Amino acid sequence: MSENTTHVVDTITDLQLTEDGLYLLLHGNQPTTAIHRSVLYHLLVALPNAIEHSDRVINRNDHTAFAYQSYGWEIGRLNGTEVAVLRFRLASARQSDATISL
Repeated sequence: MSENTTHVVDTITDLQLTEDGLYLLLHGNQPTTAIHRSVLYHLLVALPNAIEHSDRVINRNDHTAFAYQSYGWEIGRLNGTEVAVLRFRLASARQSDATISL
């Protein structure tokens, strides 16, 4: 069995979905990273918490909070069901942030 090594991602220049939709590809100044769709929801939950905790550690301030900025939102039903959905379009922290190519 191969030994796990740390793969550092410190720049993302482009994001793409594979044609089958199973992987999100991260391109940057490191080898391309492929993330399977089964872990995307885990990342969606983990990333805001990691950003907030990282800011608290870096700034040495236990009261630092993190929130996404939104530039749009909508409320509707999920595929005609009785399930209500609140969807946000998140604003990028920087103008140069990557976009997903579909």
